[in-house]
Amino acid sequence: ALSSLRPGAVEQIARQVLDQAAGYIADTVLEMIKSWEQEPCYRVFDLLRQPKFGLTKIIGVGGGAGGLTERVAARLGCKASLPPGGMAANAAGAAVARPTRLCTLRVDTEQNTMLYVEEGRQTPVTVAAVDEAAVVAAAQAHLAEQGAVARASSREGMETVYAETFNVIRGFQRTGKIITVQVQLRPGILRKMTWKAGDIRVQ
Repeated sequence: ALSSLRPGAVEQIARQVLDQAAGYIADTVLEMIKSWEQEPCYRVFDLLRQPKFGLTKIIGVGGGAGGLTERVAARLGCKASLPPGGMAANAAGAAVARPTRLCTLRVDTEQNTMLYVEEGRQTPVTVAAVDEAAVVAAAQAHLAEQGAVARASSREGMETVYAETFNVIRGFQRTGKIITVQVQLRPGILRKMTWKAGDIRVQ
């Protein structure tokens, strides 16, 4: 069938495919930015900050980046960049990235429940003194167990992403608290990697 096409038709079809793919990617990027800006604010910090997202440069990595990056950048009105060795960036990143996990724990003292958000699992409250410090400790203990399953050493550290407490008021009296904490195995790099003249070296 291809042999019956007029000269240059294959190249034209290929360009149309790339243009359509670039348009889809550009539209998706704009939709993502719009959704980020329209996310509801649950924290005072986010309400005061009200971040605005803008685009200045499109950095293309992966096997198909060479044919798509400049097209996507042109549609978004940005500069395009193809870093050296970018075609192997995804594989290289997966090889050197430290495994990480996240635990969001929500405790409702009025309902006497603990919700592990990522797992969708709810249990009765098991901590003795219910305050932010105790809930953070419970999340860290749970994350340490999950880290062992994921072969990520807890010695590499954990960090508390956020911790918030809201009082539950009924009939002008405080009837409980809702404590939400988020703890993660700190992301990072297991080992350094250098790229020189097409040669990848892991340190």
